[in-house]
This record gives sequence, C-alpha cells and structure tokens, in this order.
Amino acid sequence: MSFVLLVVWLYISAVLGGCFINGSIPLFYELTIETTYPVAEGIPMAIVTTSNHLACLLFLGALMIPNIGENLILSRN
Repeated sequence: MSFVLLVVWLYISAVLGGCFINGSIPLFYELTIETTYPVAEGIPMAIVTTSNHLACLLFLGALMIPNIGENLILSRN
C-alpha cells in the first residue's frame, strides 16, 4: 500500500473510532446513575467526571515527558 493510502485509512479509523467512543459516553453515565439508584445523580456523576478528567490528565501528562516518543520508537528496533 502506498503511504498516502495508509494515511487516509489512519484518518478514517481515527474519526470513526472517536465517533463510536464518544457515542458511548452517555450510556456509561446512564449505567452509573442506574447502578447507584438511591444516591442522588450529582454525586456519582461528579466522581465519574473527576476520574475521567484525572485519567485524561495522566494520559496527556505522559506526553510531556522529554523524549518519550523517540525512546519508545527507537526501543523497538
């Protein structure tokens, strides 16, 4: 396959993956509310949202480590 075709497939898969993952977020919120029924909705949603933000912060913070991309790529060779 040519490089251009691989890049096109990469973009298509990233867009579709983002749509499917973001489409499932309301289902997880509803599942959390139904699982913790006697508790008010605000408390479990605050916990879920805060844990989601912390996970994103850790994931994006890992990219701030100097030379992490080069080290991971070069260690596979």
